[in-house]
Amino acid sequence: LIRTRALSVGDVLPTERELGELFGASRNTIREALRTIRTYGLIDPKPRVGAVLADRQNVAIQNFFAAQMDISKTSFHDIQGFRRIIEVSIGDHIILNTSVAELDALDEINGLIETARDVQ
Repeated sequence: LIRTRALSVGDVLPTERELGELFGASRNTIREALRTIRTYGLIDPKPRVGAVLADRQNVAIQNFFAAQMDISKTSFHDIQGFRRIIEVSIGDHIILNTSVAELDALDEINGLIETARDVQ
């Protein structure tokens, strides 16, 4: 919905009724879904306006992973820090040990990914 309607931070989501019709779900189901994404920090409820897309993507991702993986926010930050260290090291390893043909193949795959994103 966000992508198809090109919604961005500060935009108002459709009403519960409109969302129900759009997704073929009851208003109770829509309310529960909105409650869940509000908990993750993706929307802010505004009186007399509706659900507004929030600018807290990083917080939302932390909350989502903390809830899904049953880890604390501190552990999540530790995991993210470790991930950054590993990714930088892997990048160095790839640059130093990859052939031109392999890099060309990766470029082709990246092109396919970009094309697939445009289709959506």
